[in-house]
Amino acid sequence: MIRPLPKSVLLAAVVFLCQTPSIAQGGTLSKAEVDALWEQLLLEERYEALQYFYRSSQPSVFRSPDRELLVQETREGLLWGLFGELGTGGGWKVSGRLEAEAPSPSGVLQLYSKATSKWFPGFAFVWMPGYGEEKYPTWEFRLVLRNPNDRRQVRKIKSVEFGPGDVVPRINEDGSPVRERIGQRVPRGELTYDNARGLAIVRILGLRSPIHLEVPIDVR
Repeated sequence: MIRPLPKSVLLAAVVFLCQTPSIAQGGTLSKAEVDALWEQLLLEERYEALQYFYRSSQPSVFRSPDRELLVQETREGLLWGLFGELGTGGGWKVSGRLEAEAPSPSGVLQLYSKATSKWFPGFAFVWMPGYGEEKYPTWEFRLVLRNPNDRRQVRKIKSVEFGPGDVVPRINEDGSPVRERIGQRVPRGELTYDNARGLAIVRILGLRSPIHLEVPIDVR
């Protein structure tokens, strides 16, 4: 006699299947494609949000007043699109901003932040789209030199990468909020130029071990 599976096992199987992402109709952007679009925004200094929503082949475009850059794919769905718009929201997200800039004899120094994360789809009001906080987002802070006469000429000077575990947590072990995060955006960057020494001074704050860099800038 074949015994029916316990309800708890069936429920676990349904949840597992529902959290298995699939490609929505028409395909979705890969990580490389999302990243390339973000890099194009940086190159052109287009501080915008490009978001791809369900059943749309073209992104919704929003102008950012805070010099933010965002490209997000949200059309990845559940169970081969079985739940339609109720089960979407998955895909790659790359966000960041111009943290600071400083003039130098060689051009305009700019410090950008970049955060990359892979989101899983949500389902109606049962659970919202999200990502694994132990793995994402991965971070890059990038110092570039931009030609003021042709601002599409951008040269990378220095790049620093780190993971979510390097960022100051939201709460302490006793459950109290971490003071550094109250009213602050983390991680965040600061940039100045030391004209006397020809150095770009970069500070990355909001980390368990804050980063301080002095980067020589070739004056030509």
